[in-house]
Order: sequence, then structure tokens, then C-alpha cells
Amino acid sequence: MTGGFILIRVSPEEYRFLGEQIIIQGLINEFVGKGNLAYLEILDSRKRFLGGAAGGAGPQPAAVEWKKPWPGKEAPLSWIKRADGEFLEMSRAFSPDGRSPGSIRLGLSLKGITPILYQSQKHILLMTAALLALGVVSFFIIFRFQNRHFSKIKELEEQMRLQEELSAMGHLAAGVAHEIKNPLNAIGLVVQRLQKEFRWEDPQRQQEYERFTGIVRDEISRVNKIIEQFLFVARPFQSEFEAQVLEEILDYVLKLLEETIRDRGIKMEKNWEKDLPPVMGDRSQLTQAFLNLLNNAVEAMPRGGSLKVALKSNPGLKSIELRIEDSGSGIPPENMKKIFAHYFTTKEKGIGLGLAITRKIIQGHKGRLEVRSLPGQGTTVRLHLPLAEKKINA
Repeated sequence: MTGGFILIRVSPEEYRFLGEQIIIQGLINEFVGKGNLAYLEILDSRKRFLGGAAGGAGPQPAAVEWKKPWPGKEAPLSWIKRADGEFLEMSRAFSPDGRSPGSIRLGLSLKGITPILYQSQKHILLMTAALLALGVVSFFIIFRFQNRHFSKIKELEEQMRLQEELSAMGHLAAGVAHEIKNPLNAIGLVVQRLQKEFRWEDPQRQQEYERFTGIVRDEISRVNKIIEQFLFVARPFQSEFEAQVLEEILDYVLKLLEETIRDRGIKMEKNWEKDLPPVMGDRSQLTQAFLNLLNNAVEAMPRGGSLKVALKSNPGLKSIELRIEDSGSGIPPENMKKIFAHYFTTKEKGIGLGLAITRKIIQGHKGRLEVRSLPGQGTTVRLHLPLAEKKINA
């Protein structure tokens, strides 16, 4: 068999076109498939195909699901989605011979980039959610601190207002006390003389006379006590601090209440720890404070009950603790925050200064007063007073 050859007759223009096509296709075959380059198409000025890869024409219109400009960019950069993936397509003018403009169209696969984009979006969403949550928490924390700050300011304003009221009341009470106490003392002396020197022959009249004069004497004493309470709350502290034995003061106060405790059928139980050290204090003021606390406990049990009074040392706090427990009706929760307020009372004849005075006395002695109560289960009062620096000589 003999060889042969084929002759093709082409024009110079066609020859140049074929040459360009062969060279360009060779270059395309070198680059397509490497990296993210998915397809490439080159056309000359007459829209003739010079070279390409991946099917030559890239994604066909029928296969494209949607095509839109790439975000933040203008054409000729587009984002194309089709069945076999997503692509970033770019079209640019191209002139193989440097004279006649053609076009080049290439597509970059987003197969490796899409997961990164989705992961970045996920991180952005998580970060946004975390920042939002942090913002909400920060807002509530700031709101809470601001409310606490405003509450503190309001409390300070209330204390200043109360101090102004007490100062005004102190001046008023001093004037009233001076004008009232002297006539009251005179009336009291007259009543005492009448009780001693005047006698009725009729026993029934004498009994009524003693009852009426006793009422006058008691009411004079009550008015005088109210005046003293107003003066004590309003005036500055004037204390004479000395080493005091609390057992002696409590025994004296319980002796004053002994008849009332017995008449009401209250079971009394006291427990003094042995060899208690003394405390620093004003005897008169401590007597009044203990009398207020014990009298409240007794009045809480009009039909009887149990009253426990205990004294013990607290070496850790360098103090002595007085504990008073009653089995009375207790204090409602809504009243617990108001028990130390001036003029707050639930008693018919009370003026609401007993616990306020007691707290002022204890605070003046650098002590601490705690009250715990449950409705129907009674009330417990714990009082801590600091120890004296020196012991009392026996």
C-alpha cells in the first residue's frame, strides 16, 4: 500500500485563523482543569470559536438555573448556578491579533469556595447572636445597677428628709415638753396628795374615788412617757457609757413585767450563761431597750404562751448575744420592713416609737439588732452588744 497526502486549499485569512485556533486551544488545554478554572471559551471578532474547554461553550442557557451579578460588582462578573454546581463567570474583550476585538469567557468553580462562604455566614450569624445576647445581658445588668443606684439615692434622700423632720420635731418637742411636763408634774403631785389625805366614809365612794384618781395618775404617767419618747427620738444621744452586767439589767426588767407575765399565763424561761463578761453601755438606755423588746413579746401573747430569754457570749464576734423568743401571733411579711419605721404601729394605743427607739439605742452602743418572725409561730429577736474592754471588779 502506498502513502498519500491530502491537500487543503485555504485562504491566508483562514490559514491565520486555523493557526490562532491551534495555538489558543493548546494554551487552553494547559490551564483548564487546574485550580478553580472550570471552563473557558474564546471567540474572535466574527464570533467564531477560537478555542475552549469543558464542553467548549461552558454552561448552556438551558442548564442555567439563575444568573445574577456578583455582589458588589458590576457586569461582566456574574454568579451562575446550574445542576452541576455554582460558578463565577467573567466576560472580557479579547483581541488575538491586536486589531480585531473578540471575547473571552471563563468560569471559576465555587465548589471549594461555597463551603467556606457558608461557614463564614454561619460564624457571622453565631457572632451576631452572641453579641446580641451579650448586649441584652449587659443591658439588664446596667439596668439593675442603675435601679440599685437610684434606690440608694432615694434611700439617702429619705434619710435626709427624716433627719430634717426629726430635727424640726426635736425643737417642737423641747418646747412642748417644757410647757407640758411642769403642769403634768404638778397635777401628779396633787393627785398623790388627794389619794393620801382625802378619805370617804362610804367604802363604795372611797373605792370609786381611788379608781378615778388612779386613772388620772396613770394617764399622767402615759402622757409623760409619750413626751419622753418624742424627746429621745428627736434629741442627740447623751450617753454615759460604763461597763454593765446585762444579767442585772434583764433581771430588773423582768421584775417590772413579772405581774403582767403572771396575769397573762405566760410560761417564762430564762437561761443566763455563767461568768458572762460585761458590756459597755448606758444603763438607763439599755434598760429602756430591753423593756421595749420584752414588753412587745409579752403583748404579743394576750392569751398566754411561752417566753424564752437567753444570754450567751460570742467570742468570735467579741460580743454578748441576747435572744428573746415568744410564741405570739408573729409579724406579717408585709410589715417586717416597716417595724423600725417611726410612728409605725399595729397597737390601738401605740405611737410607733418603741422599736425605733430601741434600734437607735443599740446602734448607739455599736450593737446589732435582728428580728425574725413567722405569722402564727412567734417572733425571735437577737441582739449583739460589744464586750467591755475591762472586767468589772466583783
